[in-house]
Amino acid sequence: MFKIKEFEKDDIDRVIAFERELRKQEPDTYYWEPDETYRKLLEQSFTDERFKTALSFIAVKEEKVIGRIDASLITSRSDASCYSAYMDWICVLKSERHHKVAQALLNVLREKCREQDVGVLIALTANNDEA
Repeated sequence: MFKIKEFEKDDIDRVIAFERELRKQEPDTYYWEPDETYRKLLEQSFTDERFKTALSFIAVKEEKVIGRIDASLITSRSDASCYSAYMDWICVLKSERHHKVAQALLNVLREKCREQDVGVLIALTANNDEA
């Protein structure tokens, strides 16, 4: 069984381990490595004001991250609201797919959006069976 939780700064080591495992399981899909620069950027994102509209959740099974979803609220002064959100990324380890992890991540994101009065969730999908 897995649980969904908000991605917090204390989760960075587990998220980096997830990123590395993702590359092992799908070597022809991800072309950059989660190195020390990435770690520093992740750490900084938790105090950087530019990330205050970020919505990030992880799926955890046996203390390991098996999936992740990231979105951002879209702010606009044209309608003076934060009515929309953009889902930037959703991914589940190949070994954990078909266990409804992605559905659970998406459901948590949708609920968080509803709590913040977001009416539109924008998500672009790839045209393949891995998305």
